[in-house]
Amino acid sequence: ILLLITGIIFSIVHGACFPILAVVFGQMTNAFIHEAVRLHNSSIDLANHERKLLFTDTATPLTDALYLPGTNIGGLSYSTQVHNRSSEPAGDDTQFTSYLAQYSYNYLYIGGLVLVAAFIQTLCWELSCERQVYKLRIKAFTQILRQDITWYDTRQQRNLTNILSDDIERIREGIGCKFSMVVQYTSTFVFGTMVGIMVNWHLTAVLLIVTPLLIGGS
Repeated sequence: ILLLITGIIFSIVHGACFPILAVVFGQMTNAFIHEAVRLHNSSIDLANHERKLLFTDTATPLTDALYLPGTNIGGLSYSTQVHNRSSEPAGDDTQFTSYLAQYSYNYLYIGGLVLVAAFIQTLCWELSCERQVYKLRIKAFTQILRQDITWYDTRQQRNLTNILSDDIERIREGIGCKFSMVVQYTSTFVFGTMVGIMVNWHLTAVLLIVTPLLIGGS
């Protein structure tokens, strides 16, 4: 019983980790998207700044710009001043790196928890299953030996072997890893729904509406 309770607890923990991993992965993806947008906007601002430095109006020239006489392009004068990129502010590179480090650590911690939970889950369920199967085989063999001689005449020897091997093996598969997977996936669904409601309940409501259709179609 202790192994079953422990296996159920860690099956629930194992299933609950996947929605949290999805949230962390989504936050990391958002960080990359925001950084890409920031770099794109920074490049546009830098290009506009360089254009203002390189192409200035001849009627009102910049005091710190050097001009080449007779160099006019579309009414604009080409400046020989070179823009120095090092004078630009560093932006959010340090903040972006710290975000990625934090997300990576969170992913690592949750991944380690998943590894430990999956190991303990499998260990507990398999140990409990093997013990129960061993007791079933002992009881089945004991009951076979207690039967009358006429009972053996109506059954083939191969059927008796199947009772002790194949039939009990089907029971082992049912009460072993498959049942633990049912608990794990149920936990994933429940915690995933809870996390989805906390993050974006509108999208979660839409998914819950179409979930019966997806289940029916599958």
